[in-house]
Amino acid sequence: MNHSPDLSVVLPVRNEGRILRELISRCRHSAEKTGLSFELILVDDASSDETASMASEFGRDPAIRFLRQETNLGQFRATQQGLRSSRGAIVVTLDGDLQDPPELIPRMVAAFRSLPDGPRLVFGRKSIASLGSALSLGRMAFHSLQAAFAEWPIPPGIGSYCAMDQKIATHAAAIPLRAANLGAICA
Repeated sequence: MNHSPDLSVVLPVRNEGRILRELISRCRHSAEKTGLSFELILVDDASSDETASMASEFGRDPAIRFLRQETNLGQFRATQQGLRSSRGAIVVTLDGDLQDPPELIPRMVAAFRSLPDGPRLVFGRKSIASLGSALSLGRMAFHSLQAAFAEWPIPPGIGSYCAMDQKIATHAAAIPLRAANLGAICA
């Protein structure tokens, strides 16, 4: 791809070899549905399974880029590496383990594009129904603590599934933290 795409989809992955083909297929299909030119950026966070070796299988596709961290730096740092490499005016981030449905990418992009000019950000939210009760309680406690210490309001249930403009992506990529909730950082 010689020109900058309209949309970048950033996917941090670690030991996702068993689902990598499905992840790429679903993300590609969803990105195509937006009608925008796109790139998929997969950041391998030092996988110990076949994830890294599978990169060559997709290496000829100009819409797919694989980046590899030789040392496990964690999901946030892997996402930041993808954000730094993104070229799209719209950047969507989601977990590489398919807990966030790629099929929502067109809806997120449409919601993003409907916002007025200026810094734009759309969050995906996990519904309580989609989580088990123990996980729901843990997430609620975590988000309550996070919101209590935040300078700005943090929408409940947000995580790393969001659509942002390149300016916000650039800023989030530069945050000097080892680990963080991307949604809270962006909020």
